[in-house]
Amino acid sequence: MEDIDTKNIDIILQELTTKIADLKQNESDIQGVISICYSLHEELIIFKHRISASLNQEINEELDLGKKNQTNLIDAIEIEEFEEIIETKAEETKQKKKIDEERRSVNEILSQSQTTLADQFGEQKILDLTKEIGLNERFLLTQNLFNGDAVLFEKTINRLNNCSSKEEALAFFKNDLAKTFDWNLKSTMVKKFIKLIERRYH
Repeated sequence: MEDIDTKNIDIILQELTTKIADLKQNESDIQGVISICYSLHEELIIFKHRISASLNQEINEELDLGKKNQTNLIDAIEIEEFEEIIETKAEETKQKKKIDEERRSVNEILSQSQTTLADQFGEQKILDLTKEIGLNERFLLTQNLFNGDAVLFEKTINRLNNCSSKEEALAFFKNDLAKTFDWNLKSTMVKKFIKLIERRYH
């Protein structure tokens, strides 16, 4: 399997370590720690998808190669060699299952800790959306909801940040933004964006 870049995860982990150390001096910055945890969770989800895609590609390549050579293999190999291939495939399948189980375990641990953090701090009011939305979250929202237009994203955040009430902010979101960009209000990213707005006017 090809090496998958973990540089972003390393950077976020360093940032998280620094923030946690800073908590001893500034306990009020717990929101910063939570925001970094969300970013780490998102980066791990992206990492998980990259691993899955890489594994699927390797399996598909092996299957394609197997189909091309199937006739030659059956004619050329003896029963013992054929059994070795079956054992190797079984071992690869077993290893893939083990990797999937380990990934599930990591995801379960992360989702449990994420839920705990959300239960404790996730409902706290956001004073400023521009400060609350971390770098990774900002990138994901810009790419997925604003077609990569960072300037429009910033203008939208400033407008939402300066609404006089939650009702005004949500009306702008649903009547202007969602219709303009044809957002699916049930998508994860849209729900996340709505949650940020609701917490801003909590």
